Amino acid sequence: PAVSSVTVKIDDFVKIFTNGFRYLPNPVINSSIPLSRQTSIQDGGLQILVAGFGFGGSTDFKAQFNFALSSGEMITQTSTCTRINSTHLNCTSAKSPSNATSATIDIRADGVWLRGVASLVYQANPFVQRYTAPGTINKGDPATIEFDGTNLNAGDLRPSDYLITMGTDRCVVRSISADSIVCTVTPSTTGTFPVIVRAGNYQQQLEEIKFSESDSFPMAIVAGAVGGLTVILVVIIIILAIFYRRK
Repeated sequence: PAVSSVTVKIDDFVKIFTNGFRYLPNPVINSSIPLSRQTSIQDGGLQILVAGFGFGGSTDFKAQFNFALSSGEMITQTSTCTRINSTHLNCTSAKSPSNATSATIDIRADGVWLRGVASLVYQANPFVQRYTAPGTINKGDPATIEFDGTNLNAGDLRPSDYLITMGTDRCVVRSISADSIVCTVTPSTTGTFPVIVRAGNYQQQLEEIKFSESDSFPMAIVAGAVGGLTVILVVIIIILAIFYRRK
């Protein structure tokens, strides 16, 4: 419904706004569309897509995660949600307290609470034990790095959830499984850098990796130089042959 005017009174001050005011329906969750992920890692921080209707009329969104501990205590954690459009929110999973294994989710849109939106199962954090890299990694040359560990796909982790950095360079994740991550890095500089693995709020630092300057002369230049010398030698031979024939 629409309101033609709004009157504001503060003591003796009166102000009438006549540009209209409109009430919008409360937002609702579309229960027929499940969350984009049903699980999270213990540290949280993973993106969860929530589908619904009427999100366009609200500006402030929060997700509340309700954890029931084995002791019977109820603990709530909140996280932020970002409105993508009028039908979708992107929320972030909260960190699990005391290694709780599940949580129910409530969404607050401005002053409206949407209770019991869904539930989320929490799984153990991933753990990287080591990585394997080529013996020499040169600046500008792509290199494949393989990480070994456990729970590497816990919480429905996907390649896009991982951020693996080596100095200022990112190692782009190509595939993951429960015990392996494969990524590709193309060094932009030389030196020794820490290897940092991130997934949501989880972070782990591994031993350093070294990027070297290429010690091989570019083959294109070598080929060009050889070709040029060959042409020069052929010309010299022809000139000498002509010279001796004339003598």
